[in-house]
Amino acid sequence: MSLPNRERTANLLTLNTAIAKWPELDGPPLPTRPLLKDDWTVYVQLRAKGGQRMDVDNYKEYVKAVGVMRSLREFWPLYEMVPMPSQMDRKKVCLSDGSKEEVEGVMIFKDRIEPKWEHPANKGGGSIRFAFQYRKLASLDLGSKVTTGGMGIVDEYWMSLVCAAIGNTLQNYDIIAGVKLVRKDREMRIELWFTKADKGDVAALKAEAIKAMCTAMDGKLYEFVGTTQTTPHERFLNGSLSKI
Repeated sequence: MSLPNRERTANLLTLNTAIAKWPELDGPPLPTRPLLKDDWTVYVQLRAKGGQRMDVDNYKEYVKAVGVMRSLREFWPLYEMVPMPSQMDRKKVCLSDGSKEEVEGVMIFKDRIEPKWEHPANKGGGSIRFAFQYRKLASLDLGSKVTTGGMGIVDEYWMSLVCAAIGNTLQNYDIIAGVKLVRKDREMRIELWFTKADKGDVAALKAEAIKAMCTAMDGKLYEFVGTTQTTPHERFLNGSLSKI
């Protein structure tokens, strides 16, 4: 099965097929389900306005669920409609009320696990953060394979990690809660959230994630050009770290 052509879709994140046509899949027909071990919900985080910041009180104003993936047939159309890292500054979301909003985050989480620290499945867990500074990305020479400047390599990392996570190809799959992409002022971040687990399992998950991120869909290998940090969510919940 080949990847859908990204040029077929409109520059809007929407489930309204009158605005953005769902891409067709090449190859033989796929069964409707079940090809994924778990159902996965896709969320978008809207860009805050007027100096506001997302917190517990206004969480639902900024985080919106846009669809559920149950199979490969449902995965690709939804994936096509969310922005890649290199599109985060220009691809908008079309909400159910018809409004169009800027997006600063994309989250893909196992169904019934919300992408917030306070959720019971996340309280005892944490996240592995992969950060990519814009200044460093701009100076990279990645050749013709990777487009859109240095941000193109983050596109590759993100797509490979998402496919590995939902496709049950990462070691310790059962402790994975979800993956998150978020645009910050100085860097792009990819986060792999995990539920309560021992340090050995988390370390193995991190190693597998980096390996997956650096292996493109066509088998091409990339160097990892980011930084990593593993943080337990309890450090955010008890206020010892800023909520960022």
